[in-house]
Parts: sequence; C-alpha cells; structure tokens
Amino acid sequence: MPLIGLLPAGVHRAVLRVAEQARRCWWRLRKPTLRGVAIAAFDDRGRVLLVRHSYRMRDEWHLPTGGCRRGEEPMEAGMRELAEETGLRAKNMREVGTDCFNLHGATNNVTILAAQTSGEARADGREIREVRWTDPAALPASVPQWARAYIERAAG
Repeated sequence: MPLIGLLPAGVHRAVLRVAEQARRCWWRLRKPTLRGVAIAAFDDRGRVLLVRHSYRMRDEWHLPTGGCRRGEEPMEAGMRELAEETGLRAKNMREVGTDCFNLHGATNNVTILAAQTSGEARADGREIREVRWTDPAALPASVPQWARAYIERAAG
C-alpha cells in the first residue's frame, strides 16, 4: 500500500485537492503531453457507471478516468483505473475512439474505452467520493459534455 493510503480518508482527500491544484500549475508551466483513458463501463442492464472524484473543483459526475503509466498500454490502464476507482473488473473492454485536448496547459491524448462489467461498484472514500449507475438516456445535468460524448461513442 502506498504511504498516502495510511492517512485517514479525510486527510487523504485534502492532500488530493492540494495535489490537483499543484499539478494544474505545473502543467501550465511545463506543458507536458499526457496519455490517459476514459472508461464507459456498462452493466448488464445497459446502465453506465458514473463517479464523483473527491479532488475535483466542480461537483460533477464523470466517467472513471486516469493516466497511462510509463510503458502501459491504454487497455491495461483502463482495466487498472476501473478496478482502482470502483473495484470492478472489466469484461470485453474495447477501444471506441480517441480525443486530444488542452488540459490546464497539458496536451491530453485520451483513449476512450467501453467495457461490460458486473458486480457492485464501490467508492473508496478517498479518490472517489461516490459511484452511481445511470441510464445513458437520463444522465444527470452535472455530467460534462465530454463525458456525454464519450458515453454516446461507447454505447453506439
């Protein structure tokens, strides 16, 4: 377990919020190129999994997302991120597209993945504050446009 995992959950969430701000400042200065994944995970009823991150500045529902580690392929990163953020294992994961955009000064190259899952999703109470299964046709208003577009790609 990483040392940060030994911190009480509330302290861990506070550290994540500060780290997110520092990371954004670093990206504005350094302008790195990032590789990441966004996972549209569906259950057997066709619902999509949404998460609320504890460190985001806006209170929005997102897809599980994350960065690719050095040498890690997007499919591997997607499997890892989904398991880390929600405790779920992906079945039939597939790539459905890519996106490239400016993320606080960084160039973010995202691989969009779709996956079937089963089991009960859980929020770790640290990075992920809340999880929820939702009908893709009735997404909450706080789901940003990028996530809506990725869900549509994955469902189509």
